[in-house]
Amino acid sequence: MVNYSKIFNKIWSLFRRQGTGLQGVRQSIMYPNSQSNNLKLHYDIPETPIRPVYGDLNNSYDLLEMYHWCLWVRHSIDTVAADCFQEVGGQVTSWYVSDTLNDGTKVAPEILEIAKELTYSRNGKDLILGGDALMRAAIECLAFGDSFLELGLDKVGENSSDWDIVSSQFLPPFSIFAERDAQSQAVKYIQRTKLTPSENDIELNPVKILHFRYKPRGLYGNPITFPALEPWRKFKEASISLETAAKDVGIVPWLHILPKDKTEQDRIDYMERHESMSSSGIITNMYLFNDSDIRKAVSGSGDSLESLTNYSIQLANQCIPPRVPVWLFPGLTDASGNTRDILGQPALTYSRLIAEVRSLLGEQIRWAICLKVVLRYGYDFYLENRNFDVKWPEWVLTPLSDYVRNMNESTNNASNPENNQQNNSQQENKENEQI
Repeated sequence: MVNYSKIFNKIWSLFRRQGTGLQGVRQSIMYPNSQSNNLKLHYDIPETPIRPVYGDLNNSYDLLEMYHWCLWVRHSIDTVAADCFQEVGGQVTSWYVSDTLNDGTKVAPEILEIAKELTYSRNGKDLILGGDALMRAAIECLAFGDSFLELGLDKVGENSSDWDIVSSQFLPPFSIFAERDAQSQAVKYIQRTKLTPSENDIELNPVKILHFRYKPRGLYGNPITFPALEPWRKFKEASISLETAAKDVGIVPWLHILPKDKTEQDRIDYMERHESMSSSGIITNMYLFNDSDIRKAVSGSGDSLESLTNYSIQLANQCIPPRVPVWLFPGLTDASGNTRDILGQPALTYSRLIAEVRSLLGEQIRWAICLKVVLRYGYDFYLENRNFDVKWPEWVLTPLSDYVRNMNESTNNASNPENNQQNNSQQENKENEQI
C-alpha cells in the first residue's frame, strides 16, 4: 500500500525548499532571453513544440496546426469546452463541492468553505480556478492530450503557516516534460528549451502543477484529434488538387476565330492589338475581319469535380473528433448521407463526452482543494476530512425540448376547440383582473 503521508511530506519539503511563486513561463522558451521570446510574451503566438507526441515531433506540429487552422477540429473542441462551462441561456456555470456524499455523509464545512473560496478567488481580474478559468485546460487536453496549470502559493498572513493559493497560469503543453518514479508518483515537471536537458530548463514543483490528461496511458495524455492527423494531411493535399481542378474547369477561355484566308502574321497582329486594347481597360468596340467570330469555349466539365469533392468531404468528416455530432457543421453529412439526429443517439454520446471532460477537470480540482486544506488546517485534518465530491450543474441533453413540448401543446390546443374556448376564457379573466 502506498504511504501517502511519506510522499506528501517529501514533496512538501521540496516545496518549502524551492519557493512558492509562479516559476514557469506561459510561452515556450525555445530561445531564452531572445527578442523572439519577448515577442511571444506580449502576443498570442502559437507555441513552438519541443516534446514529441508518440516519439515524432511532426505529430506535435500537426496537432498545433490542426487546432489552429482546421475548421472542424477547432469548432468541435471549442464547442465541447464551452459546453462544459455554459448553460443554455448563456450563463457561465462551473464546478462546486456537494455538501453531502452519495451515501448521505455530511462534508466538513471547512471543505465547503475552501471550495467556495477557490470558486470566486481572483488574481487581479482573472479567476484562479472558478468560472470558466479551466476552459483552456479542456481545450488543450482534448487537442493536445495534456494541459498544465501552475498554482502560485504565497503567504497571506503574519503566521508562518498562513499560506494560500493566490494565482495560477497555464504553461505551454508541448514544452513541459513529466518525470515519475517507479510507483508512478510525480517527481517533478520541467519546462525545457529544447528536447534534451539544458541549463536554461525550469524545474517545477509537482505540488503546484495541475496536470490535465485525456485518457492517459503513461506519462502523458492522448489527444482526441490524433486519429484525424492522417485525414488532415490528406485533406490539405486534396484541397490543392481540388482548387487547381476547379480553376481549370471553371475558367473557360474566349475563342477568337479568324477567317480561313488569314495568315499566321495576321493572327499575331490581331492578338497584339487585342492585348493592347485589353490592357488599357474595358473594350467597347471591336473591328474584325469578315467571317471572324468571338465566342466562349464550351465547358465540358459536367460532373468531373464530383468525385474529388466527395473525397474532400469524406476527409473533412474524418477530421471531426469522435462523439461530436456532424450536424454541428452545416454542409457536411454523415455516412448515411444525412445530418439528422436519429433517436437522440448522437446527442447522448456527445453528453457522455461532456461528462468525461468534466471528470478529468474535477480530478485536478480535487488536488487544488486538498492542497489548500493542508495549507490552512494541516495534513491530519485533511486525512480526516478528505472525502468530498466535485460536481457540475446538470447538462441539458436537448436544449429545445421545452420549446418542442410547448409547440406540441399549442398544436393540440389548436386542434381542440374546447381547449381554445377554455384558454380564451382564462385570458379574459386575467385581463378583467388586471383592469
